[in-house]
Amino acid sequence: LEVFQSQNLPAEYEPYKFRLGEGLAGKVWETGQPAATSTLRQHPWWVYRDGCLSESYICVPVGEPKKTGGVLAIGSFQGFEATDTDIEVVKVFAGLLALVELPTSK
Repeated sequence: LEVFQSQNLPAEYEPYKFRLGEGLAGKVWETGQPAATSTLRQHPWWVYRDGCLSESYICVPVGEPKKTGGVLAIGSFQGFEATDTDIEVVKVFAGLLALVELPTSK
């Protein structure tokens, strides 16, 4: 799921890491409930990280909560207001990712 690591992205585009239950992504992974945040309507789970430029995020769980998988997060430096349809589209992609058997690291 950490595709960004294989894309050689500049440091400013690499997402911040999160742990289970930490911030928006961590709470989505813990609860299994999708969530979105923006500058206009900030979600209570959102935690600002110093240097983070993203103004909006949609986070959707991939796989079972608290287990293998994680979160598919779509963010923007320019910001956007997520609609229910936007969240549903991200849920479709998260569902497809959940079907993929990821290799285990050794």
